[in-house]
Amino acid sequence: MEAAPGIASASGSLASGPLSFSVVIPTYNEAADIADTVRCVLAQTLPAREVIVVDGGSTDGTLARLRPWRGDRRLRVVSEGLRRGVAAARNTGARAARGDIVVFLNADVLLPRDFLARLAGVYAAGADAVSVDGRVENLDCATGRYLQALHERDYPPARVGWSEGFSCRREAALAALFPEEILGAGGEDVEFLRRLVAAGYRWRVDYGIVVRHRVPAAVPGFIAQFRGRGRAVPHIEHGIRGLPLALVVARRAAALAVSAVRALLIVPNAIEAFALARRSPRGLRDVSAFWALRHIQFAAHRLGEWETLIRICGAGARPRPRRRTDRSPHASASANARASAAPSSSHETARLHSAAARVRRYVRVKRQAAQPPDAPDAAIAERPRSKAA
Repeated sequence: MEAAPGIASASGSLASGPLSFSVVIPTYNEAADIADTVRCVLAQTLPAREVIVVDGGSTDGTLARLRPWRGDRRLRVVSEGLRRGVAAARNTGARAARGDIVVFLNADVLLPRDFLARLAGVYAAGADAVSVDGRVENLDCATGRYLQALHERDYPPARVGWSEGFSCRREAALAALFPEEILGAGGEDVEFLRRLVAAGYRWRVDYGIVVRHRVPAAVPGFIAQFRGRGRAVPHIEHGIRGLPLALVVARRAAALAVSAVRALLIVPNAIEAFALARRSPRGLRDVSAFWALRHIQFAAHRLGEWETLIRICGAGARPRPRRRTDRSPHASASANARASAAPSSSHETARLHSAAARVRRYVRVKRQAAQPPDAPDAAIAERPRSKAA
């Protein structure tokens, strides 16, 4: 395959030579899916330079599923030993990456064999960050069909920015970084892209590149997914957007009231279920299932929001420990140095939002007919490590 030419970054520099790809996969108890995800990455027609699995202390044998690739030098495992959240895991992977482009995958994503080859062409055309389209793999379950319909209607990549298989230049990932104050999986990806755009990096959406991913097939997994998204909302509103806690509580109370009214009136959620079922492969036969899942979605989301709010309010109500006072000249000088070096988080947040309003833009790549991903080849050997070098 012909090497892709260099591309210009937001800083104006030009990277010459063929592009190399680092694939970062955060994991926590992903034994059911991680092997298939890694197999698809290592079977690419344009080989990845490395696959970095960042594990947050899995207890279900996730890392054991990587043993068949023990001899493949492309596979690197970073065992953090502590679950710090998907944002922190992605930042760890980006810092460890050595490729020009960093591809962020969840552990349930199945790439087509030509994914990296097609992605290289988009970067060669001048992109700094690329969103692609996604499809749910397991449409045999009602939750899968519901989430796919919800994705198509409410969360297309051009609207929310993030997508399964999102990628960006390594320098862009290190400049933006994911917000680690969001501990769950919800909203940290959109905030990351907003930071990229605010910094002037060029974002493109290519609907011709399609990846497939698996979603929870059972209702408990569906609840856990939306409960996790709900937990992130107060962190985003209070910690990142800087809204007063009282206002965040009022907004979440209003959302809870609206959800309760919708559930009691029945009709609003029935209309939503009908609209989503029209996008399902089973059509209107899914109306009743989608109606039930709509109620479960809102209930789980609101539960997650209030869990975080209670935790934040409880932390604010606890008395702060008294700090030891050291009046020595060396201690005073050290404290002054730390104070002068510490950035103002509120000022930085305001600056980023202001810049995002001025700079936000993207170029949508011409739509192409989506091709179903090929079945991955046989497994390629790999070599997991206990810790990254």
